[in-house]
Amino acid sequence: MSDECKHGDVACEYCGEWFDFKAIQNLLAEAEAEKEQLRVLREAMREIYEVWAGSEGISETTAPEAYNAHLIYQMRDIAKEHLKDG
Repeated sequence: MSDECKHGDVACEYCGEWFDFKAIQNLLAEAEAEKEQLRVLREAMREIYEVWAGSEGISETTAPEAYNAHLIYQMRDIAKEHLKDG
């Protein structure tokens, strides 16, 4: 029962329900685009982490500088944690 109709839809082998093959292809294309976007974002996060790693050793002389450095360290740690997962 897996024959194709004249519109390009496909019937399920088990239940006979028809599926819109073109809609499935569109969903797969969207999933591939999302996967590529995720790859680009992970690459950007890694690059940001590497920029931070190259800035170690800069001293903070004022309270605002120390606070800014603290925020940057937190962002670094978040990036590092999420980069480990992938």
